[in-house]
Amino acid sequence: MEKKILMIWLAFQSLHSLAQADCWHEGAASCAAAKMRCLAAMTQTARPKSLLSDGYDVHHHHLELELSNTSTYIPYGRVETRAKVVAPMLDVFEFELHPDLTVDSAFFNGFPVPVLSSGGVRSANLPVTLQAGDFFNMTIYYHGQPPASGGSAIGAGMNAGTSPTWGNHVVWTLSQPYAAFHWWPCKQSLNDKIDSVDVVIITADSLRAGSNGVLLAQNNLPGNRIAWHWKHRYPISYYLISAAVARYVPYTVVANPVNGPAIPILNYVYDNPQTLPYWMNMIDRTADYLELFSELYGPYPFPQEKYGHCMAPLGGGMEHQTMTTQGTFGFGLTTHELAHQWFGNYVTCASWRDIWVNEGFATYSTSLSYQNLDTAWVDDDLNGLESAVISEPGGSVYVDDTTDVARIFSGRLTYYKGAFIIHTLRWLIHNDVLFFGGLQHYLQKFAYRNATGADFRDAMEEFTGLDLDEFFDQWYYGEGYPIYSLEWDHSNGLFIGKLNQTVSMPSVTPYFSVPVPVYVRTASGDTLVRVTPAGSTTLFSFPLSEMPLEVEVDKPNWIAARDTAIFNPQLGVEENPETALFIAPNPAKDYVIFQHMIPGCLLRVIHPSGAVLKEETVRSSGALAMDVSAWPAGVYIIQCRNAAFMQTARLVKL
Repeated sequence: MEKKILMIWLAFQSLHSLAQADCWHEGAASCAAAKMRCLAAMTQTARPKSLLSDGYDVHHHHLELELSNTSTYIPYGRVETRAKVVAPMLDVFEFELHPDLTVDSAFFNGFPVPVLSSGGVRSANLPVTLQAGDFFNMTIYYHGQPPASGGSAIGAGMNAGTSPTWGNHVVWTLSQPYAAFHWWPCKQSLNDKIDSVDVVIITADSLRAGSNGVLLAQNNLPGNRIAWHWKHRYPISYYLISAAVARYVPYTVVANPVNGPAIPILNYVYDNPQTLPYWMNMIDRTADYLELFSELYGPYPFPQEKYGHCMAPLGGGMEHQTMTTQGTFGFGLTTHELAHQWFGNYVTCASWRDIWVNEGFATYSTSLSYQNLDTAWVDDDLNGLESAVISEPGGSVYVDDTTDVARIFSGRLTYYKGAFIIHTLRWLIHNDVLFFGGLQHYLQKFAYRNATGADFRDAMEEFTGLDLDEFFDQWYYGEGYPIYSLEWDHSNGLFIGKLNQTVSMPSVTPYFSVPVPVYVRTASGDTLVRVTPAGSTTLFSFPLSEMPLEVEVDKPNWIAARDTAIFNPQLGVEENPETALFIAPNPAKDYVIFQHMIPGCLLRVIHPSGAVLKEETVRSSGALAMDVSAWPAGVYIIQCRNAAFMQTARLVKL
């Protein structure tokens, strides 16, 4: 899978981004590819998190480390953690730091303590036993060479590379999902968001360093060095803390969302004199994207600070909070990573099983950007997503194996199907005021916290009043996709349809209940109807004065499915060869007589919507009269069945 995603990305990178030809989800493809590059092994075991680290809640980290732009070696590092005890008592402080890095010393509330090591898990016995509610400080001094690749992370936690286009040398971090401990002492728990962080990066004075939040100070140090002090005062997950070092030039544009203050967008661009002119127009569009998302999702989540980008040669992007690390500035990539500030950063997945609440929504945000800002690419975008989803039969969006990084960041499932089921949910709700209101309700409910896919479902149910359990069981936890075949006819001013459904993974998800769009074009205009499946076969009809010129299933592409439509002039006529079911008059207006039925069988009248309108046991004569004057016009399916066989016929009600 990772090779496929990388190939998709390379194919789109070959197109000229300024011409918008990087259209079809170059953002999602690049994001997924970047997050799976350099894996030494595609399956790795997530380290079990000890209960000892659950015993404290991190309130603040102050990171300080020295970096260059050519080597990942850390000659000096210091991390001070302020935390609150949440266990009944705590006498051991436990944290993670990769075995390749060396702890030089540790201090508890200013007093030195020894640190013991067990692989990547380090612990320090505290000189006192802390009680629930106690605050404490722990400072770790360390140095060393972070691991180069693979193992327990996506690529490396800290990376060094050279831009193949511009030649600039860069060192940058990428901690998702398990690699923050590759470069700093930390607690890698999604359920413990850090209240605030300071990041101080010491570099040569010819370099710049970018990170989260706002640049509080740049202090000159002996030896022609500068300490870049970044301050971030919003809750943040461990893997979103970042550092990037290169010869950068700053370039700032400003977004002016209607529902909040102006947001500066600070871009650290390579100092190559051709780089900024090449990307400037694309960078400037970031303001449009931020204004759009602020309108759709609610105000930008970090309004007192900034948004921004640090360039790095990673081939895609990583949504570091308030300052994405990004390789290029194509439409798809920039919209995808920016959307993460709402979906992924403002509200973060509570488990890697639910990475969909990060990546599915960021991917769909690119679709929404096309729909609102670049409509020429809308069809290509949705068709590309659908083709990727149905390229294989199985797999759930909900991640069944979080030890497999490739599974977590599956392009087909997490990104593309994840985006499409949001699109399908929008079709199911069928009201954009409710749909986008529900998204905003979800974001506000879990603001600066964590959420699961079930939390999102519940929030949407609260806002819309719909029961979404079946939808999520089929599309989020289930596997596969529906396969629709539509048979249709036109008779007596009615469109008559028979929608058949099979599925790609019947052993897991045997049925999809979402309403199906059926598009009909006539000489006078277009008609779109919603057909709610009533089983593997659904019969329906609606008034249509003209013979259709074109009939398609899901032409607006609301559902990731395979579909066909064929003309069938004999639709609905299916009689038992031994005993024909006779209906007269047909078409009928006021009354109808059913004859030649099997005595004692059950007669069922099925409404065009698929609902059973009437059931009655046939008399011994095999005939039955019925008043139909109050029935709405339409094509009704008549069934007469017993345990042995079923008679079927079609009644046209005028």
